[in-house]
Amino acid sequence: MAKKTQPIDTGYLTEHHDLYDVPRFNENDRDYFFTLNENELFELEQLRVSSNKAYFILLLGYFKAKPVTLTLTWGIVKNDLAYIYRKYFPNSKVPRKNIHKDAKSDIYKKVFLLTGFRRFSDNDEKKLLEQASLAVFNRADSKNVFDTCVNYLNQQ
Repeated sequence: MAKKTQPIDTGYLTEHHDLYDVPRFNENDRDYFFTLNENELFELEQLRVSSNKAYFILLLGYFKAKPVTLTLTWGIVKNDLAYIYRKYFPNSKVPRKNIHKDAKSDIYKKVFLLTGFRRFSDNDEKKLLEQASLAVFNRADSKNVFDTCVNYLNQQ
């Protein structure tokens, strides 16, 4: 006897992709999100390795568009990296490799400082669980609980 499977909630998948996928930029978006102000240029100059500098610009631009930490692969970000190299490092070749996780973590620390964000702590998790519990108590609808949690995090 075949096991009956649950239908996939495509609305959830769409929301998940909207929140956590790498932004898809056109040329105007790239011009806007990958242009650095004075403070950002100062932080850029603190980095020594050109590939880390390029990823700093990339991650900062993505974070401005979507304030979440993203999982990246070179294949997904190669067009944006090519733009960054043309604009900031015209005499360098775009490396065909992913950024090392430690370098990415260091870059995100700089991005958080520049944008006024911080890493999610155990205390933040406790407070978020309290908000989720209240949302469940008021209306045990997974979409409502998720939206309540996202709104809470945005306020914090």
